[in-house]
Amino acid sequence: MSDPDSILDVVAQRIRSVRALRGISRKILAERANVSVRHLAQIEKGSGNVSIMLLGQIADALGVSPGHLLTTSVTAEHALLSELVATLSAEQCERAESLIRTEFLKNDGREARQICLVGLRGAGKSTLGRFLAEEMGVQFVSITERIETNAGMNVSEINSLSGHVGYRRYELEAVHEVLNGDPAVIEAGGSIVANTQAYAALLANSYVVWIQTSPEEHMNRVVEQGDLRPMEGRRDAMDDLVAILEERTPMYARAHAHLDTSQRPLAVSLRELMVIARVGEEAA
Repeated sequence: MSDPDSILDVVAQRIRSVRALRGISRKILAERANVSVRHLAQIEKGSGNVSIMLLGQIADALGVSPGHLLTTSVTAEHALLSELVATLSAEQCERAESLIRTEFLKNDGREARQICLVGLRGAGKSTLGRFLAEEMGVQFVSITERIETNAGMNVSEINSLSGHVGYRRYELEAVHEVLNGDPAVIEAGGSIVANTQAYAALLANSYVVWIQTSPEEHMNRVVEQGDLRPMEGRRDAMDDLVAILEERTPMYARAHAHLDTSQRPLAVSLRELMVIARVGEEAA
């Protein structure tokens, strides 16, 4: 790590990795870190020098410590867990370790009252979730909609006024509120896995199902929903989508069950989801 080029390569890889996990575009990160898009692009390629001050600005915009961007041996899961542990007292750390060993590692979610669907936008969470909730006779709850209701503003306004940290706080509050409510089918936002506390709460208290599909189908379904923004820079949008999916896959994979909707009619996916939701053993 004493070679400057090696350090720049590590910083470049870590910034790309965390940005993909957060689902933040290069343009948005540049704005939040007060750096030009061109300079950020050079840094992400390992060819742009970065000062300690600028590294701090980028880290703050990503919601991680500057040291995290200099670490080579940290996986996405370890990084998110480290962020959570850093907020705990020594006593809480001891309790957390005990809980992980005795509870979380044994939990399979099958006794939960709620079913939670996670995955990138376009996988089919909303459509399948509403049908499943109707079949089960329970309410369908969107975490994003609950956040906007509680905050009294939309997601864009929350991010503008409160930033990444503020949004995650609203997200965690919404998750706890829903988990403590009536039985439901929950649709979580695609980036929920980047909110360590919220995702841990869902894994510990609901039956989490990862709804997945191919990057191409993710893109096509988003466009079919009327959002033409990805088409404005199709190549860059697809590259970002692939990077986000690759970075989040280890986190999505922690779900209790997976459902791949690629090249499958809605009716077929719904039948499979009903089996997964009602008979957990068959989804193993």
